[in-house]
Amino acid sequence: SLLLQADLRLQRADAAFLSRTLDEDLRIVFSSWWELVVKERRDREKQQLMLRADKRLQQADALVLSALYDAPLRIAFASWRESTIEAKHEREKDSLLLQA
Repeated sequence: SLLLQADLRLQRADAAFLSRTLDEDLRIVFSSWWELVVKERRDREKQQLMLRADKRLQQADALVLSALYDAPLRIAFASWRESTIEAKHEREKDSLLLQA
């Protein structure tokens, strides 16, 4: 009877120890899994941010190239406009001189 009680106590202690060990193992496994999930999420977000930054750089490059292409046209137009205005002023000045 005493041996049986001692054996039962040992079995219960063994079961409690195994239960705690399994719980700790499960906690370790879950913690490791959660770290992996968080790392994957961060990596995905980092990649998305890099893609967005890359798209913005491409847009900026396109704007710069467009500005470089448009610059000579704008300069030519501004020169033509100045020449046209200057010629108009000369004609108006000549017209006023002839009227006087």
